[in-house]
Amino acid sequence: MEHSDLAASLHVLHPSPEWVFVTEVRVRAGWADYSERNQANAERIIDAFAMNTWPSRGHLRIAYEVKTSRSDWLRELRDQMKSVPAYYLSHRFYYVLAEGVWRPQDRSNPALRSAGIILVRQGNFERLRIATKRVAWPMPEGFVAMLLRRMQDVST
Repeated sequence: MEHSDLAASLHVLHPSPEWVFVTEVRVRAGWADYSERNQANAERIIDAFAMNTWPSRGHLRIAYEVKTSRSDWLRELRDQMKSVPAYYLSHRFYYVLAEGVWRPQDRSNPALRSAGIILVRQGNFERLRIATKRVAWPMPEGFVAMLLRRMQDVST
């Protein structure tokens, strides 16, 4: 399954109108510094992002980082800079791994922190590890603007 197809398929976990679900949302508006020396300011895209619209559910936010290749997954485990904004902008953060990406020895990797793991096997989602619920950062205006822009793109 392709990266974008896998991210989009997560919408079944977040039915409307209870949830707002978008894929490929930039973490802020405007242009970023792409240089190697400025990793913290580099452009970041959250593969999939869901927010619960019901106050009774605490407006829960869930972010997903999708990995479809073992090499990309191993790079992520070595350097999690790419997923830091997604992690802190959400109450729960999940890695979604295509079939063949996960190995049992990955379970003990300290880079996983409180992240959850969802394995995708033959189109089915298997929660291997449930993400720990945390306090999320407040959503910056630039992120809200990009979230709304993605919602607008999807609805047209």
